[in-house]
Amino acid sequence: QLQQQQQQEQIQQYQHHHLQQQSRQSPVSDEALVAHVVGVAAALTYLLRMQTQTPPELEGTMRDCRAAAVRLTTVLQLDQNPAVVLNADIQTLTLAFFVHVLAKLPLFVIGPPGTSKSFVCTILLQALRMFSLEQEARLAEAAASTNVMSLPAFSPAILQCSPELSVEALREEFERAHAFLEHADRSQEAVLIVLEEMGLAYSPDAVPSLKILHSLLDQEVGRTAEDRVGFVALSNSFVDAAKMNRGTVVVRPDCSPKDLSGLLKHHLQHLREQRPDIEFTVSCDHVVQFFVRLFNDLASPSSTPLLAQQEQHQHHHLHQLQHQQQQQQ
Repeated sequence: QLQQQQQQEQIQQYQHHHLQQQSRQSPVSDEALVAHVVGVAAALTYLLRMQTQTPPELEGTMRDCRAAAVRLTTVLQLDQNPAVVLNADIQTLTLAFFVHVLAKLPLFVIGPPGTSKSFVCTILLQALRMFSLEQEARLAEAAASTNVMSLPAFSPAILQCSPELSVEALREEFERAHAFLEHADRSQEAVLIVLEEMGLAYSPDAVPSLKILHSLLDQEVGRTAEDRVGFVALSNSFVDAAKMNRGTVVVRPDCSPKDLSGLLKHHLQHLREQRPDIEFTVSCDHVVQFFVRLFNDLASPSSTPLLAQQEQHQHHHLHQLQHQQQQQQ
């Protein structure tokens, strides 16, 4: 807080000094105006940057967002799907997808492989489809109520990006989406364009086909919410800022040990329910601890004691098997 107060005082002193200089100049030169704008922008960027911990003034908002994410997964019945492990990251990513898909605003999700980008998009679209199929029955049962939620069913157009993806293919996909909307009931149907592996569309030997996205996304912003087409881009790596600045960017972190523990416990419990004939000689906690240690060991190549122990154990086991086969022969 003391540092921020000092920074704000410095900014005020800078602005006061710059305004005095401006009053002496008539008219204001372009160089002075540019310097003033750059100075204020840099100061605001420095003061408003997000720290590793949530700022106190945003804790309430973040708490509300997390609660909304939990309620959303309950309403869409994602918590009843045995194939889905609803950790905090998946819940917040589901909320981000839900808001941007319904508002039909561009969303860019960046993260390494295995961080549930495509998975969350798939289960959310399936849940919205099921929700829209069931909403007619809910509306019939509560015809006099105005509190029944009505959500459209999204028809996804999924494009797998590669260096062979052309400008014409992207443009035609948007044109087909708008042609579909012209003949659809927009209160019940909507279109979502999904670009998978967006970072693979770049080729060093050709002009990137994704350049056309600049104009396509700008055209969508100028339309009304009913006339817009939803857009989601998934990528393992960052793309250029000219594209990502046209939407919201969500960066997915690597899988944390806490999330990995929850995932393993869920699958072990599911395995015990499905296969009661299997007798576990080791507790689930020990199995989870082992895999978390193995995950951490693989994540840090400089330290591999656990891998060395496993290799030694495997060699010893193979040696015993070979010795038994020789004795049998």
